[in-house]
Amino acid sequence: MSAVLAASIPRNLRRRLRHVQALAVILQVPGPDWIEPVQCAFKHAFGPRWVTVGRNVSGWTPYAPDLSAQAADHLSEGRCVAAVCVGETHVPQSLRLTADHTIRIMPPDGEVLRRAILRFAGAEVDLEPGVGEGLAYVDLLACFRPGQGGRRIVDRLANASRLLTVQPDERLPNLVDAVEYGELQKWSLELGESIRLYRRKELSWSDLPHGICVAGPPGTGKSVWARSLARLCNCPIIFSSVPSWFVAGKTGYLDDCIRAVQKTFDTAAAAALAHGVAILMLDEVDALPSRASAGRNSDFWSAILAEVLLRLDSGSSSSRTGVIVISATNRPSALDDALLRPGRLERMVVLGPADAPGILSMLKFQVNGEVGESDLVEVAQLMGRATAAEVMATVREGRAIARRAGRPLEAADLKAALLGDGAAVDDRVFAHEAGHVVLALALSYGRVRHCAIGARVGPSNRTLIEVPEGSLATRSTLEDGVTMTLGGRAAEMALYGDCSIGAGGDEQSDVGLATKVISALRLSYCVADEMFFHGSPQEAVEAARCDPHLRRLVDEDLRRLQKRADAIVAEHLGAVIAIAQAMKSARYISGAELKRIFDSARPARKAGKMGRAGP
Repeated sequence: MSAVLAASIPRNLRRRLRHVQALAVILQVPGPDWIEPVQCAFKHAFGPRWVTVGRNVSGWTPYAPDLSAQAADHLSEGRCVAAVCVGETHVPQSLRLTADHTIRIMPPDGEVLRRAILRFAGAEVDLEPGVGEGLAYVDLLACFRPGQGGRRIVDRLANASRLLTVQPDERLPNLVDAVEYGELQKWSLELGESIRLYRRKELSWSDLPHGICVAGPPGTGKSVWARSLARLCNCPIIFSSVPSWFVAGKTGYLDDCIRAVQKTFDTAAAAALAHGVAILMLDEVDALPSRASAGRNSDFWSAILAEVLLRLDSGSSSSRTGVIVISATNRPSALDDALLRPGRLERMVVLGPADAPGILSMLKFQVNGEVGESDLVEVAQLMGRATAAEVMATVREGRAIARRAGRPLEAADLKAALLGDGAAVDDRVFAHEAGHVVLALALSYGRVRHCAIGARVGPSNRTLIEVPEGSLATRSTLEDGVTMTLGGRAAEMALYGDCSIGAGGDEQSDVGLATKVISALRLSYCVADEMFFHGSPQEAVEAARCDPHLRRLVDEDLRRLQKRADAIVAEHLGAVIAIAQAMKSARYISGAELKRIFDSARPARKAGKMGRAGP
């Protein structure tokens, strides 16, 4: 610590501190763990005539004395007073307004550390740039151990610095290529470029984005993104969460929780002071309830939320300089609006399950070159809209399958992991999905990519049909899509004489989706006989539910298109049976193979029940 003080206090000021009476000095330290060591080192260097005051965040209580009054009393009695504080908000007002000198105690750079090692171990050493920078005081202190030589101290400092910014053994996605993050990827790359310019002093701190809130269901990769962002920006990341503030306080009392909030932000500020920029990750920020919904505990939560808002505010807290705050939540609707104000978290980005290109990107990262990209395309399409956690679990299960077979990982292992263990499936399911395939091929509706039965990720039974992007829907194409949707129901009726409840039951069922499209066709899109706009597609459904006349019109259209689907299935019944049999055997068939089976199937013929003519 003596080397740090010597580097931070100019020689001419040191003479004043030793001899001039009734001086008032502010010592701003990098973090809360520096307060007590700086107090002791300062009194040791400049004599017992100095009174040091300071409020360590970890020592704050509601009954702590008024430091401003303390400092004023000492100065009026002719004593010298030094206030040792983390930031301006902790400096006693009597000193903040009347201080003779403000001294900023900077974290030690390479030269200061060399001098400290020489004093401690009596050895001259060389330090590479960046060694020891950004470490908290206790981390620096733990590297200095008597009797082990200067070289060992340097090695510990280098290893600690490396672990602070990057975990060497952790593979993280490169955000330059991580298209699965969508809008968040663009924000991350822009932030990385802004930080690069900020470090070159081509941008001011006010020009940088100061924070963001990432919302999304569990498993979408929010924590992995945060670590990847820190690596992209080459800066340390401090992890915290709202629930951890209660654990850190031990008692859960209000003062303990506020103390934990202050310590979190002070730690991030100390890292930013050393590295220029640091990232603070606040997880589960929705645990801070909105003031509008805090209920009977509103007094307790309002105090904590007010402290968080104060520390987030870039305009009122100099300790926020250099700290990018990112937060994560699974419940965006629970957040207080003030958290997203400019200068605080600023904006919210919703991170949902990835599309096919995003899943392909995640698969490429997870397999790490073991499977070719061309072989992964089909797997990515098979996974539907999966989360990052589901992709990781699928690859892990695929590796286990390959390991049990005694060979390297293959795309077939990933498909096997996705399709499960081949549990028993009702024959109606195969017929139902075959109906969708046949209707899509017969109507040339979109492009059939695959059909999967018993998938572990996404809908367990699905037929993926891609409609060309950019094409404008018409009444004809909308009705073709509804006819295809009702094809599963038609196939069951043709082969079993009735249909199962699987075609209905919720808004995402076949009948639910068909009802929404036809309601919108008549009452929202205005491409049928009616010209009156009733509202959005969902509002159109509600209107049809409430109006018997509208409901009758929608029902007539659905019945007409169901008859159309029934007729096409009857015409291509042989193809329905052939595809159903193939699906029962394979559980997964590509679009190209489905088209081949459809084209080579026998002409439609009368068939009995599925038990006789089916799979």
